[in-house]
Amino acid sequence: MNVGDRLAVIAHDGRKAEEDTMSEASERDDQAAGRRTMPRPSAAATTRFRELVPVDPAVSVRPMFGNLAAFANGYLFAGLFGEALYVRLDDSGQASVLDGGGSPFEPMPGRAMRGYVVLPEAWIRDGAKGRAWIEQSLAHTLALPPKAVKTRSRKRAG
Repeated sequence: MNVGDRLAVIAHDGRKAEEDTMSEASERDDQAAGRRTMPRPSAAATTRFRELVPVDPAVSVRPMFGNLAAFANGYLFAGLFGEALYVRLDDSGQASVLDGGGSPFEPMPGRAMRGYVVLPEAWIRDGAKGRAWIEQSLAHTLALPPKAVKTRSRKRAG
């Protein structure tokens, strides 16, 4: 944790009462206000995810909503949502994951992301299975036509 990520809360008598990360403090504020908070991955899940994603020039791993996500050709193909690992697969791959104990990827309850499934929790312990699903997801994604690059339109002064 670096200095920029820390928030020191000072007690009324001037002593340091507790130290939190900004995200933990923000998460408590969201919970107090009744807002749903975004789950965060553990260090172990983040490390394992980075180990499982193939090193490939077409692949980039970057933060997304406080989690990590892997992209290829502009498409999201795998990511973390808290401790859950989700992947993008064709219909038969999705069926295999669901039959093996996985679940639909629902970042918001009742609103599944079509084409994505969550691997069973064992992915973090069994790297071979997790890697195989990520590689299958990457192959499926690379078979899609490259996403068109969006260009920004300039506003005209009127």
